[in-house]
Amino acid sequence: MFAHVKDRPVVELVDLPCFGRPSRLVWHKHRWQCPESSCPTRSWIGEELRTRNSAAYKGIYALLMKGGSKDWLYDQDITIASHHSLAVDIHHVFPKKWCADFKIDGLRRESIVNKTAISAATNRKIGGRAPSKYLPAIRLEAETTVDEIRLRVEQHHIDFERLAADDFDGFFNDRRQRLLDLITIAMGKPVSEPSVPTLPEDYDLEDEELSDADVAEQESVA
Repeated sequence: MFAHVKDRPVVELVDLPCFGRPSRLVWHKHRWQCPESSCPTRSWIGEELRTRNSAAYKGIYALLMKGGSKDWLYDQDITIASHHSLAVDIHHVFPKKWCADFKIDGLRRESIVNKTAISAATNRKIGGRAPSKYLPAIRLEAETTVDEIRLRVEQHHIDFERLAADDFDGFFNDRRQRLLDLITIAMGKPVSEPSVPTLPEDYDLEDEELSDADVAEQESVA
């Protein structure tokens, strides 16, 4: 039995100063409803931070950038200036190809928990490979130490050891909590744990990012 969208309540969360300018995070939530009358939950707010057009997605992105973080390949802070010069965008931490190979569900694969702001060059270096493969490649390309790469990764609120071990479940649960803690600090009050709904098979998980095949093709052309 699949859940259905019940309504889309609008929740205004917090003022978010970003790059010295105020912004207000407004979340258009999906409230899900179980059609089964015997369901003890009946309705719940879904965790659907997967599309870059959603206000909550952009708000978390703003919080990550406001907190200070570096690109993994280049020793440069991600700011408005470097955002353009490095062609920074939101990309998968565990690539889509890897997630498909290891049967990671689409909701977690496309969640903002599994995405972060990195340069186009870093994303090309990641390709469709496992973190245990692309992290050493990034370190060699950057001509730096493991400790420096660990620092750059952890600035993105990612547990380096879990990432390097290809531990998707451990990485996802840990970063999800870190992002919730980040939102709690910004809001000044605790954030309730969201529930994760089961989506119908025909529900469209928007593909807003280049596929790993496209990335590899661009890299070969370059």
